[in-house]
Amino acid sequence: MRIKQWIGVLAALAISPMAASATDTLDGKALYEANCAMCHGVTGEVSDFGKSLKPFPARNHRAIAKLISRDEMRRIITYGVEGTAMTPKKYTLDALEIEAVIDYIKTFDYKPNLANGKKRFEEAERYAGIVFKGNDIQVIEDIIKKIDEYGAGMVDEAFKVVSIKSIDNPKRSYKYVVGVLQTKAREADK
Repeated sequence: MRIKQWIGVLAALAISPMAASATDTLDGKALYEANCAMCHGVTGEVSDFGKSLKPFPARNHRAIAKLISRDEMRRIITYGVEGTAMTPKKYTLDALEIEAVIDYIKTFDYKPNLANGKKRFEEAERYAGIVFKGNDIQVIEDIIKKIDEYGAGMVDEAFKVVSIKSIDNPKRSYKYVVGVLQTKAREADK
């Protein structure tokens, strides 16, 4: 009887490496392309569809791959992000598949375009100057976000509306610009 037990143990030991290798061959890239690329883009740069999502566009995985911890990525992928288009993937991917996707995302490399960043900052700083906030970094950062959210054309139109107001007019303010943008966005959604 002992011989049969030893044969069973040896057989289990011989089979277990083959079972382990099945999970080792998970293709993170294929899983990413099937589950993430529609919004986040095949290369990790947000797709046109991902950019159009409301209320927030999809995240650029190239830009965040090295900044966000594995634990945070696992939480976001597993449970989604409430109030956004990022739905929980725990219903379509198991834990090992999620880890494979994270492994693939972590391979992304990102080189920021510093010239473009400087250009965007200077453009936002110029807009902030129209409402007398040219030295307010929070307003400048928010203007950059508004350009990403509403598009450069709509932001430019809103600042043109405000810039024709006289200097002492209370409507020549950043708060009024935001109101103009929100009104234009509602009109565009109709």
